[in-house]
Amino acid sequence: MVYKNLTVKLRNPKVEYQIYLDLEDIVEEMGEYVDAAVVEGSHDKKTLEKLGFKKDILKYSDNRLNDTDFADMIADKYQSVVILTDYDEAGAKYNKKLSTELERRGVRVEKIFRKKIKEKLDDFGMRTIESIYALRRRLFS
Repeated sequence: MVYKNLTVKLRNPKVEYQIYLDLEDIVEEMGEYVDAAVVEGSHDKKTLEKLGFKKDILKYSDNRLNDTDFADMIADKYQSVVILTDYDEAGAKYNKKLSTELERRGVRVEKIFRKKIKEKLDDFGMRTIESIYALRRRLFS
């Protein structure tokens, strides 16, 4: 599997290992509060699975629905979700748009987990969920 934009600079393996464990803890806690996660693509999905997320993971890049129909589909099945798009301008824009659409439909969007994960990624200068996978590979290879 090829991962793009996954440069992870380990400064202190002990610190990075702890941050990875913190990410696992965030994902575990997230699983207690949400019914599903929305991610951009398959690499993000694989990353969440490796972090131990056991709930449904919806990839918006793979769906053939427009944004309105995608939000309807989520609202029909889930009461609460977390949206883990990339932490770049495009990801933030889509996160805001989808959050608004879901909240209009009565779906609770748990934003605190997105924020907690971002804080941990900022420690590495990373902006994508899939970059956590590169960190994991470096720590556990």
